Amino acid sequence: MSFPQFPNGTVNHEITLRKKGESEYEYDLNIGWQLIQQNHTKINGGISVSKLCLGAVKCNMEKCGKLVRPASSMKRITSQIAEPCTFCNHRSLEHVTCSVKVNFKIIGNIGKCTHKGTHMHDTFEPLHNTMEVLDKVEERVLECPSETAYALKVGTSVIRPQVPARPISMISKTVQRHGKIKRYRRNYLTKAGELSSTRPSLERSVEELQELKNDFPRYLQSVNIMPSEFCITFSVPAVAARVDFNKHPILTDVTYDCFTKGYYLCSTNIFFDELDKFGVVFQAVLDGLTTDHFKAYFLAFFRTFAFAIGRLDEDIDINFSGLIMDYSQAQRQGFILGFKEAFPQSNIDPTTLLRGCYHHYKQSVQRLVSNHSIVPHGSDTEFLDLTNTMYNAKSEKTFERAVQQLHDDFPNCARWLKWWTRDEVASMIFRSKDALKKELQEANTRTTNGIEAFHRDLYRIVKDSQKQSSKSRTIRFTNDGRAPDTTKALLGSAQEKQKDKAGIDLPKKEDKDEKGSRSLKNNKGEKDGEEEKKGTKDKRIHVEEESKARRERLAKLREEQTKKVSARLPPNIKGSESNAMYNFLFKKLHLSSIPEFILQQYNFNKEDFVGRFCPEDDGNCGWRAASLVIFNDEKHYYMLKEVMRSGLEKEQTFFKQLFGVKDYEKLRTKLYQPEGSVNSINWFDSIDCAVLLAVVL
Repeated sequence: MSFPQFPNGTVNHEITLRKKGESEYEYDLNIGWQLIQQNHTKINGGISVSKLCLGAVKCNMEKCGKLVRPASSMKRITSQIAEPCTFCNHRSLEHVTCSVKVNFKIIGNIGKCTHKGTHMHDTFEPLHNTMEVLDKVEERVLECPSETAYALKVGTSVIRPQVPARPISMISKTVQRHGKIKRYRRNYLTKAGELSSTRPSLERSVEELQELKNDFPRYLQSVNIMPSEFCITFSVPAVAARVDFNKHPILTDVTYDCFTKGYYLCSTNIFFDELDKFGVVFQAVLDGLTTDHFKAYFLAFFRTFAFAIGRLDEDIDINFSGLIMDYSQAQRQGFILGFKEAFPQSNIDPTTLLRGCYHHYKQSVQRLVSNHSIVPHGSDTEFLDLTNTMYNAKSEKTFERAVQQLHDDFPNCARWLKWWTRDEVASMIFRSKDALKKELQEANTRTTNGIEAFHRDLYRIVKDSQKQSSKSRTIRFTNDGRAPDTTKALLGSAQEKQKDKAGIDLPKKEDKDEKGSRSLKNNKGEKDGEEEKKGTKDKRIHVEEESKARRERLAKLREEQTKKVSARLPPNIKGSESNAMYNFLFKKLHLSSIPEFILQQYNFNKEDFVGRFCPEDDGNCGWRAASLVIFNDEKHYYMLKEVMRSGLEKEQTFFKQLFGVKDYEKLRTKLYQPEGSVNSINWFDSIDCAVLLAVVL
């Protein structure tokens, strides 16, 4: 079961573990204090885990003096004590250190705890409930299944009056919030089959799943259909047998539009050399995007592919390159927990196997570059150079210098910087952190584009089907893997009170009287208000005039281009109507009509497009499309590569600084590929290649 909470002094305690399976036992090493693991070793018949107490965090204010639980590492404690006290709001926190050591030994069904030393601080609120507490909560819930969560909280109800009241918080103070009690109640009633609203549907689901298992043997890998824990994983056996996790990392992402009613499709794919493309190897249907859902997903993944990955550290290190993902914290934590449960004896740090998507990072950078309230006009190049330095920096000093320069030159991106420089995010993307497995850091695959392309195809199918249904769908999820890169996220609303580095309050947009109506203090204020309105109006008129002038210039340019094209038209159609010229261009460029679903999906106007171009599918489609635009012929794509190669080498100093030496060499390799089919590594990249082409031309 659980060890005693908050032991002090020299304590030796032994417990009998609860049996979970035929040869598995349940246990937890939570003893109340905040501990950090020092080592984890195998011993005869079991394991030995040594941990060190991280002490406590205390407020130095005499009137406060509150003691709280420290963060989970020394680095996080440093950040914790830099923040104001949550009780008195003064910056007076200090770290109370502690030298207590604890050793746990798990041998067979026996757990032993050896606690040495006296804590130099008092106890604080425990973070976790012990297994005994959870057992008592489950017992209380099952005493009267019809009792509501609120009745459990207050300890009495009309259904079951109790005098005196018996609130569930009497079991433990950590079980007093209504939301937590409600969740516990639902989980325990579902587990016991006492939740009447779900019992019939669960029974039908079990029967249907059993039929699927019989019809498609070895396809379903794991099944959990309990509400809030729903996770059904599956894979194609013949495909799973051909995976090579050693050569290529896996990509994992979630789609939000495949199912209704809050169900999601999670997919993992990998590059297959035989196909020269990415293919799906593992999928799951989830009813949520919590850490527990992703833990169940990755746990099933590791168990399914145990034959290819192995179980010993040396096998895992050789056979599993790692995972490339976006920056979802729930997915990240789920992977870590799933890995630890799948390989409980492993000493490999699972965070070294998680690489962040480079394309997501560049997208986030581009959003800020396009927002001139964050990056002023004319500062785009400087901002891009500094963000590239952040990514390519080999030393921590160079990285920190770039971050500081961004903070000083672009103060409005402070929240964005804070998000990207968090330990759990920075370690996934920035080279200077040196946190990733070498093979993963140097892998050719560095984006999740392979899985995103698969999702795009799914979205197209879903969009078509949704047109036939008038029912709208509400997506219920919060994206926790995207940096704050909008004006509102970075600067807050216009009415929000903000502080600069010195802690000075910025003025509000307007003052309001007690009734909430606008209040002008004096005639001077009224005059200022009128002048401000006038200035705003003049600015709006100026913007409208600029926009009108720009439209006129574009119209004139289109007219001139039309005349040039018309001059080259064959005699039989020269001087005919505009639709004749449209048909001529349509045929000359080998275009096809734009499907309606694309126009609707991206909110395009049909009048703005002549048609859609589909180049030859040999891996050079991006180069061919660019060649068509520049040379009016896709067959000159290799000539385009020569032009780009010449420009790249001519300005190699500039491009090495822009892309970084390693990415510069990768781009150069792409441009030297011989004519003919190429693999995905040498495709036209939407970032580097597009930038080079724009600069060269």
